[in-house]
Amino acid sequence: MSRILIALELGRNYGHLAACLPIAKALCRRGHVVAFALRDLRLAAEWLVPAGFPFIQSPVPGKAARLSRPPANYAEILLGEGYGDVEGLAGLAGAWCNAFRLAKPDLVLADFAPTALFAARLSNIPHLATGSSFTIPPPCSPLPSIRPWEEIPESRLERAGRIVDLHLERAAAKLGAGYQAGLGGLFGTRDLLTSFPELDCHAGRRGGNYIGPIYGLPDAPCVAAWPVRAGQRILAYLRPEIPGLPELLAALAARDAEVLCVIPGVKPELSRQIAGSRLRIVAQPANLQKLLVQVDLVVCYGGHGFLCEALQAARPLLIVPHFVEQALNARAIERLGAGIAIGTMRSREIFDGALAQLLDNPGFAEQSRIFAEQHAQFSPARSIELAVDAVEAAIAAPVCYDRA
Repeated sequence: MSRILIALELGRNYGHLAACLPIAKALCRRGHVVAFALRDLRLAAEWLVPAGFPFIQSPVPGKAARLSRPPANYAEILLGEGYGDVEGLAGLAGAWCNAFRLAKPDLVLADFAPTALFAARLSNIPHLATGSSFTIPPPCSPLPSIRPWEEIPESRLERAGRIVDLHLERAAAKLGAGYQAGLGGLFGTRDLLTSFPELDCHAGRRGGNYIGPIYGLPDAPCVAAWPVRAGQRILAYLRPEIPGLPELLAALAARDAEVLCVIPGVKPELSRQIAGSRLRIVAQPANLQKLLVQVDLVVCYGGHGFLCEALQAARPLLIVPHFVEQALNARAIERLGAGIAIGTMRSREIFDGALAQLLDNPGFAEQSRIFAEQHAQFSPARSIELAVDAVEAAIAAPVCYDRA
């Protein structure tokens, strides 16, 4: 029996926790003890309390930095999350080290939790990163741009990497440790990429350990079946803060189709304004797996897990991203030819045109079907099994680091 702490630091909403919960449950079935450290205690109350997992709040920066422009790569993301201040980073890493002293984990499994990885390294605790290609940067220097639609000077990417590397070294020294491996040293070849190579937002990554996606909210309630009526069916999984949501819902309502919109947290007044006899709105998370195979089109905001779930069901996609990670996921879908990504211009006319193109052109569905056939042997259960095997292997044969 081993003690595993699953650390979630920078991820928001349900996606990261939804991928970690099945791993946690599988570890428990093998006799291990699992606890969580996560930033959003609301999610903990909603999902971890019913599942019986103990949790603590993950350390947070004392004051978030205000970047003058959107982050251009992984290093700049960290500069906006406390890594621009050596004292603040030392305090953040020290808090993680103290959490480890209390929890006494045999391994730290980190989902978008770079400071947890740093603290585990300083504390000599075995650790693995897990997550999509966005949260595990490729082994290169400088770290690549996460805004490929913009012209980002390489000097800017290099500068961000140098600052983060220097601040990691100085923060470690303040904690009485030595560390000179830089940001890249926090990640390794055993880290778990819960994705398909075709969906890697850093196309061309070499040596990635792709175990396949882990998706879905199996404990969420299922939504009632589709009405028995002829016509097209559209399933939408969205967030209330997505720019252009009212225009998108109006375009969906105007289609001659049965439409189901799952929008956790949507305001009741918007639901009352848009919902009708052929458009239903559900305001809670839901298990949509059974409904996916019955639809003609999936509309979503680009969360990695749900994209993979829709592709496995061979459904074409309309993607309306909000954050940069989702925009990168959407570009990967467009590379496959399996969907359309909406940019920053989000008028009713743009949504009308995209919906018509996806529903009238069978090529998008055909590309989704080809992808699903190429991965027909995949199952999330196998990905979970591979993750648990990797955790046990890392505990049994931990990587030995020198003081750097």
